[in-house]
Amino acid sequence: MVYVTGNSYWRPIDKPQLGLMNEVSNFIFRCHLGQQALLRDLRYCRKLTIVSDYGGEHGTATFATYSFLIFNEESIADFVKACIIFRDGPLGKKRRMAYKNLGDKVRKGILVPFLHAADTIHGILFTISVEKHEIDLFGSGVVEVEQSLLPNIKLSTTRKLLTICHFLAVLVSGTVAPFQDIAWLSDQDDIVANASHRDSLGHVFGHFLNHYLSCDVGRIVIGTTQNDPGTLLVEDLASIPDLSAGALSDVLTRKGIHDRKTVKPKARPIVGWLCNSTSALAKVNLVVRATDDKKPLLQLLTPQRAA
Repeated sequence: MVYVTGNSYWRPIDKPQLGLMNEVSNFIFRCHLGQQALLRDLRYCRKLTIVSDYGGEHGTATFATYSFLIFNEESIADFVKACIIFRDGPLGKKRRMAYKNLGDKVRKGILVPFLHAADTIHGILFTISVEKHEIDLFGSGVVEVEQSLLPNIKLSTTRKLLTICHFLAVLVSGTVAPFQDIAWLSDQDDIVANASHRDSLGHVFGHFLNHYLSCDVGRIVIGTTQNDPGTLLVEDLASIPDLSAGALSDVLTRKGIHDRKTVKPKARPIVGWLCNSTSALAKVNLVVRATDDKKPLLQLLTPQRAA
């Protein structure tokens, strides 16, 4: 079955044997068919650049969130100019626009202008929120990984690494063009705590891509936010998925999507921004809930659901 047309920016996996990951890919494709503006065309870029961050790891969170900013790096000039102004002003050279630190008056004061600056980037911000302890992401159909590819780390970190690589491989397979280079910068996290972990991340990601891709790609480079050359640009780009992952985990955990009164004030402008995809930066907010029989239920977080 051939899905890709001239009007589609998404290439679905269409491999039922891959279980949930195939469902995620096809769900995004169906949503895109019904709402063309859901995605942006990234196939013409020389390189597909990804910056990622994750949320919902504290004990009280009921949703784990995985946020991936996939963009054309040639489109970030206006974002860079805005960040220079922010950093030459009160933000300074040491602060990062992290969700957990939005109690700080300086960060709070530039939050909305920062989000508006992010809207100038031509790309897609995918945030996948998964109900914790309720859904088996590694059930039947999932691509298996040889133990030799995994670092010697605790089980929870291994599962996190596998989850991130699975989801990103699905997203890249849907958006990438033949022979496009891929550059992925992950937040400095326990999954990339040292060189051995980073090597494992690269091996696992490449392994999954080989199963999900339907075309050949170019060079793949993987790093972390520590690779920032000193300009703080990588940190500023990573703040975009950080804010998304933190806000959505917070809002979904508090079950306050339908009740504005239960949403923390710092999350409100972020959630409103995430539900607006009229700018150069599209936002796709996928929620994976558990049904009564523990099967995954995929939903797209829309303005109506966020009201």
